This record gives sequence, C-alpha cells and structure tokens, in this order.
Amino acid sequence: MSIGRQLLEELRRDEEIRVELSRELIPEIIRDKGLRRAVLIALSREMVTKDDVKELKEYIDKRTDEVNRRIDGMLNEVNRRIDGMLRWIIGLIVGMWATVMATLITILLKLTGAF
Repeated sequence: MSIGRQLLEELRRDEEIRVELSRELIPEIIRDKGLRRAVLIALSREMVTKDDVKELKEYIDKRTDEVNRRIDGMLNEVNRRIDGMLRWIIGLIVGMWATVMATLITILLKLTGAF
C-alpha cells in the first residue's frame, strides 16, 4: 500500500490527526488565492443572502396573513353562533316568564275571587 493510501486511511480513522492536519493546512489555504477562492465559493453556497431573508420574510408574512384570515373567519362563525343561541335563550326566558306571570295572575285572581 502506498504512503498516500496509508495517510488517507489514518486520516479516516483518527479524528485528532484530521484536526491537526486541518490546522496545518489553513495558513496555506489563506495564502493561496485560488484555494481562498475555492473555499469562499463553497461557503457562499451555504450562506444566506439578503434576498433569501427577504424571500423568507415575505413567505412568513403571507402565511401569517392566511392564518389570521382563517382565525378571523372562525371567530366570526363563533360570534354568529353565540348570537343565534342568545336569541334562543332570550326567547325561552321570555316564554317562561310569560308562563309564570300568567300562572301567578290566575292564582291571584282565584284568591281574590275575581275569577
């Protein structure tokens, strides 16, 4: 096996050696314009740009607006249902009140002898 292959195998097995080699190579990468360029190009593919942030903000704003519209629609439906139930409750209370009053008036009229 060649020395190069042995080196590769050793680097794959031993993280500490990989880190040491990386530290040794960094100054060389910084000095060489072509290597610097290659590293920057590779990094630029991973970096977020202002346009990416703007696009994400617009997406989040759009989704937030959609959610707000759905919530508003649901709240309007709940309010409509509550209003309908309130009308029924008031109608039932008035009906019960009228029944109680009619019964009381009848009892009072019988007690006074007018009926």
